[in-house]
Amino acid sequence: MTKTAIVTGAHGAFGKWIARNLWELDWDVFLVCRQKAQCVETVNWIKESAKKSGAGELDYIECDLGSYKDIKAMSTKFVAEGRKLHALVNNAATTPRTRTVTSEGLEAQFAVNIMAYYWLTKFLWPALVSTGTEADPARVVNVASGYAGGLDLTDMQFKRRAYDNNSAYRASKQAERMMTGSFAEKMSECQKGTVWISSCYPAWAPSKLSADLGTPGPDSEASGADTPVWCAVEGSLTNANNFHKTLGGYASKKAMRADEYQQDRKGMETLWKECERVTGLLEKTGRADL
Repeated sequence: MTKTAIVTGAHGAFGKWIARNLWELDWDVFLVCRQKAQCVETVNWIKESAKKSGAGELDYIECDLGSYKDIKAMSTKFVAEGRKLHALVNNAATTPRTRTVTSEGLEAQFAVNIMAYYWLTKFLWPALVSTGTEADPARVVNVASGYAGGLDLTDMQFKRRAYDNNSAYRASKQAERMMTGSFAEKMSECQKGTVWISSCYPAWAPSKLSADLGTPGPDSEASGADTPVWCAVEGSLTNANNFHKTLGGYASKKAMRADEYQQDRKGMETLWKECERVTGLLEKTGRADL
């Protein structure tokens, strides 16, 4: 049976390698990029650079991951087509050096690095549920970072504080890791073990994102795919092997452990409620800066 993955941020340094590695494993892989030209460029790069041609489908979905409207439309269409989804890899990230606001009124890092992970997981959940089993659970992989911390739950969009892209990025990565734990606790399929959700640290390599943060990093782009792909395909990550103890866990160098950021249950609930509040505003008015 051919498995299917969606990889966001597939034009980026790690995303293209994650997509390539899954395609080489004969998965159907859908790349999510903001612009068609980025999608086509990445598909061509994968086909030209792959060690072997994958037997699965390699296609793309054009979607602005800073837009609730775009994400909802893309996800709803995917689910309505009745497609299976074995792995959702939330990999997209941004870190503009100056505070940027999306067309829907959200600070850009909050929109892409936090809310997009929440929306994609929520809207694509039916496809994951229809695919996963206890023996072979569907996976959600949130590509986070070890460079995380400093999340201010009272000012996540830097409306009150002076904006600093490093601080905003670190905070968004903490939020991703906390949100991973919230999904694991709240979604019954995670408790049953038919859907697995985890976050991970990929690597720190030269990229546009790391350049914007001012720290290019010592690792290779290719190495950044190793742990995310492991989280998506590793067969031992099932409840039968007692990995339920690390539901919502955090992986680094192909090893899963409990995440210290998921000890803050009050903070996790505050973050979850803010995601719900913002989603409700966008659903009702199309704007979230009200």
